[in-house]
Amino acid sequence: MSNQELLEEEVASDPYQVGTTIVLTALGRRAKSRGELFTLLKKRGIAEEVANAVLFRLQEQGFVNDS
Repeated sequence: MSNQELLEEEVASDPYQVGTTIVLTALGRRAKSRGELFTLLKKRGIAEEVANAVLFRLQEQGFVNDS
C-alpha cells in the first residue's frame, strides 16, 4: 500500500483527527496563516467543511491566530 493510499484510508476513518495532526505538525515547523493551513489541508485531501471545523477548533484553543 502506498503512502497516498494510507493517508486516504486515515482521512476516511477520522478526518478531524488527521486534519488536526496536519495543522499541529505544520505549526511546529513555523507559524502559518489560517489561509496557508487551509490550503495545506485541502492539498492533503481534507474536505473543506472538515478543514474549516479543524481550524475553527484550533483557533478557539489558541493554536491558530492571524492577528
